[in-house]
Amino acid sequence: MGTLSAPRRIVVLGSTGSVGVSTLDLMAQASSCGSAEVEVVALTAGANVERLAEQALRWRPQTAVIGDERLYGELKARLEGSGVRAAAGRPVAEFGSRRAQGASAAILGARASYIAGCAGTACVQADREFNVPATGTMAHSWVQMFPDEYTAFETYCKLYPNNATLLVDTYKVLRSGVPNAIKAIKNVLWPQGIRTCGIRIDSGDLTYLSKEARK
Repeated sequence: MGTLSAPRRIVVLGSTGSVGVSTLDLMAQASSCGSAEVEVVALTAGANVERLAEQALRWRPQTAVIGDERLYGELKARLEGSGVRAAAGRPVAEFGSRRAQGASAAILGARASYIAGCAGTACVQADREFNVPATGTMAHSWVQMFPDEYTAFETYCKLYPNNATLLVDTYKVLRSGVPNAIKAIKNVLWPQGIRTCGIRIDSGDLTYLSKEARK
């Protein structure tokens, strides 16, 4: 069997447990024999900081997450200079539906992620069928169902003032998305004294757009 044309990007939840360890072992075997190429994006664990650090140094993910916040300092020290970012304490939500192969895979994948330790999912159907807490920010469909982008942002801020993250790439990020988001935040949230809010960009040149949006 030939290698994949592009590596599969994988997050291993509970990587220090028996299932997680077995998963990493299988991935190592597949990589060594050339049957698959994988890129580990993140590893998570509950409290086994020593094994998590060992795995992170072996697989070099972008992030290693420890569930026990008290162990964050130790994890960070163990990963010093490795290029792997240590994180702890924040819940992780599952957003894999758009990459899933079919609707059932999206729903069952969300359920599996919740069992493995995710705090919630962006898949609303998984909430309906399996009581997996639904979470997320704003969908492009939300923006498109309003007559204009500003009205979509304004309405969202009114409905979710304490969780306002506005999706600014439905049309033009810098020409309309960011200006309309700023306008909605100033008109709706600031008068209420709410300053905790943000924007989301999930397409285009993320580095360039993020820097320009911050300006």
